[in-house]
Amino acid sequence: MAESRKTSISRMALGPLALTALLLALTACATGPTGPTGPQFEPLTHWWETTPSVQVNEYSSIEIELTFRNLTDANVEFLGDTGINNPADELQVWTTPDAADPPVAFDEFPVGEYAPNASMTWRLSIDLSRLGNAAQGIAIRPVSQSHGTMSPTGLELTESTVTWVR
Repeated sequence: MAESRKTSISRMALGPLALTALLLALTACATGPTGPTGPQFEPLTHWWETTPSVQVNEYSSIEIELTFRNLTDANVEFLGDTGINNPADELQVWTTPDAADPPVAFDEFPVGEYAPNASMTWRLSIDLSRLGNAAQGIAIRPVSQSHGTMSPTGLELTESTVTWVR
C-alpha cells in the first residue's frame, strides 16, 4: 500500500547556519530584481514606462500582461490581426531612453470596439537579447483606430504583470 509523507518545518532541526542560509534565500527570492518585484509600468504624460531603471540587456526577455480601462466617453476600436492588420501596429513598444524597437511577440491583444469603462488586455513577450547598453527601461503606448495614440488620460492601466527573465 502506498503512503504519502509530509515533513513539517517545525519538526525539522535547523542549525543556525542552515537557518541563516534559508532566510537569506527567501529574502533574495522576495526582493530580487526579477519577477513581479522588478521594474513595473508607471504612467507618464503620454505613455507608460517601467520604473525603476535597470540595465535591460542583463535580461533575456520580459513577459508582460497589461489590462487597460477605457476612460474616454466613446468607443475605442482595435483591429488586432483582422485582415491585413498587425497587433504590433496597435501597441507601440520601445526602450528608454534610447528608443530602440525590440522584437515583440503578441500572445493576446484586443480586437473590436471597447465601450467607455470597458477593459482590454495585451499579453506579450519582448526579446531583450540583442539590445545595447543604453536601454534602461521599456515604454509602451496603445494606438487605437478610433483615437490614435492613447495616453494615461484616455486609458487607465488597471492591471500589470511584468516578469523580467534573465
